Amino acid sequence: MVTPDRLAFGAGRGPRSLEPTLVIRPLTDRGVEQAGFPVDSPYVEGLWLSVLGPSATWALRRLSALAAARPEGVEVDLAEFGRSLGLGSGSGRSSVISRSIERLVTFGVAAWDGDALLVRQAVPPLSPRQLSRLSPALVGLHRRLVAPRTPEVGVER
Repeated sequence: MVTPDRLAFGAGRGPRSLEPTLVIRPLTDRGVEQAGFPVDSPYVEGLWLSVLGPSATWALRRLSALAAARPEGVEVDLAEFGRSLGLGSGSGRSSVISRSIERLVTFGVAAWDGDALLVRQAVPPLSPRQLSRLSPALVGLHRRLVAPRTPEVGVER
């Protein structure tokens, strides 16, 4: 099992040229899985979509499902994967699928482990900085979706 403590997230290396096939495995993070939201949840569609963009959000959902089905790792034909998402069949540095995958890494919902791409099964609530860039309506949606999960502190029952 690969855990996030030994992986590097975020930007820094820039887009990489991807091989024709990509190995996908799940990224296990018990804290995010307990406090976060499954990648197919309304939270991802309502809030993370505005951060990641539609192409990266669909890629996250599909890659996460593949990783969950085959946790030992599954090879994905990148051209076919890109076509299945309506993103074309290119896999060079400037291709839509390459940029989408790098967005997943930049925002910490995926990470590189050598040549394998590890993909989260759940995402954390958006950070205060991410929330500050959203419309008031989306911030309200965040509050409504996060509130039922937050225990009340100091309330006697």
